[in-house]
Amino acid sequence: MINYHSNAQFPTPQYQGMPKRQSPYPGQNHQDIFNAQMQAQSVDLDRYAQQKRDEYESAASRAQRELALTGLSQMYQARGNERDLQTGRMRMLLEGLL
Repeated sequence: MINYHSNAQFPTPQYQGMPKRQSPYPGQNHQDIFNAQMQAQSVDLDRYAQQKRDEYESAASRAQRELALTGLSQMYQARGNERDLQTGRMRMLLEGLL
């Protein structure tokens, strides 16, 4: 049985969110409208960030899977090469004896 272990790591980038801002205009009405608009944009940005984080994690998982399969394939091929080499040596030894 062939075992394969990979140390590949794909850390997910962190998202901090939108910083709080003050309205450039004086007065509570302007600040309330500014806050409402900022809240709507913050929700959209959070949703977009989550979507991109999910895509990144999916791509990282796929890359890790492909790396593992490539590593296993190379290990299997190396075992086959080793077996062929041993068979060739035994054949040469037997031909030398006969």
